[in-house]
Amino acid sequence: MCVQHVSKIHLLLITLTAILYPMDRIQAQPMNWERIDTHALKTPNHVENSVQTLAAYLVEPAGNEHEKVRAIFRWVTQNIAYDTEGY
Repeated sequence: MCVQHVSKIHLLLITLTAILYPMDRIQAQPMNWERIDTHALKTPNHVENSVQTLAAYLVEPAGNEHEKVRAIFRWVTQNIAYDTEGY
């Protein structure tokens, strides 16, 4: 094996280590959904009269796209049920 080839392998290993090692330390911060979940679960009946008013109500307190999706998700999981016996 030539010295130049070994040097390229060492350089590649050092580069990969430098790139991948810090990624091992990165951790996602857990989200606290309590505020958004509570808002979605306390949706008043009159808001549910139209999709537009329901959507506007659900996403109103959301600070980002994740919270908007979570609010809609919580409302759907609380209010939409399948008729499993009907199948």
